[in-house]
Amino acid sequence: MSRSDPRHAKPLSSVTDDPSDAAAGRASSALRDLVEEVRSPAVTRSDVYLLIDALDRAPAEEGLHRERADLLLDLMARDNPVGDYTGRNGKTVRHAARDALLALGFPYALEVPPELMEPAAPPRPPRTGIGRGGFAALATLTLYQTGLFSWTVWKDLTVRQSSHLPPPRFTRDTAVMIAVMVAFTWLPPLVSLVGHVWKRRWLQSIGSTLLAVQTMPWLLVAGASVLRENEPIRAVILPWYLSLWALWATRPLPKSPPLALGRHAGG
Repeated sequence: MSRSDPRHAKPLSSVTDDPSDAAAGRASSALRDLVEEVRSPAVTRSDVYLLIDALDRAPAEEGLHRERADLLLDLMARDNPVGDYTGRNGKTVRHAARDALLALGFPYALEVPPELMEPAAPPRPPRTGIGRGGFAALATLTLYQTGLFSWTVWKDLTVRQSSHLPPPRFTRDTAVMIAVMVAFTWLPPLVSLVGHVWKRRWLQSIGSTLLAVQTMPWLLVAGASVLRENEPIRAVILPWYLSLWALWATRPLPKSPPLALGRHAGG
């Protein structure tokens, strides 16, 4: 009577292994690998997108839910910086992990931290331009300053005419003064506007600096009018507040972080 050679017997694990358990194990391992990629110093925006997409997908099998739940709880921890990373639609990794844990159902959903059960505040969209407010600020400032300088010239001509004085001669000094007035009035808003239209941050910074330089004389004269000369009306007429409005409304757009990983305080 022949006996089978024990060396040719199949291992017990190969007989009892369930293909669904193996698939679940591979899925869990893939998710863990994505988490490690995001934790690495060389993380990119694409890595964060892939992780959030993987968290949004329901597990293929019901096995290894405990291991997946532990991984999700680790991503939801407040001291885990990975949870602050933001995806395409403004959803953080922390909230994606919360939704994934809720999708596992009872009893794992009961482990979600209570503070994460509150609805997440909608992310504030980043500034992509100066908008209508910025255009309005630049236009108002430019037109007001042009009108102010024009009124000053007209007033001088009127005084000369009433005093029977000859009109001023157009000399080189007059041309230089007009050029300085035009540059002072039009150059800062124009540079700032072109920088925002062309999406050139270095040009936006130059325009913002020129607007700040333009604002300083108005602030000094307005302050002197109130503190020294006791003429608050002059301080109201001078466009220092319009310069400040234009300076704030057309400030340079924020730089994109090297890894382009948006963060939201408090998760």
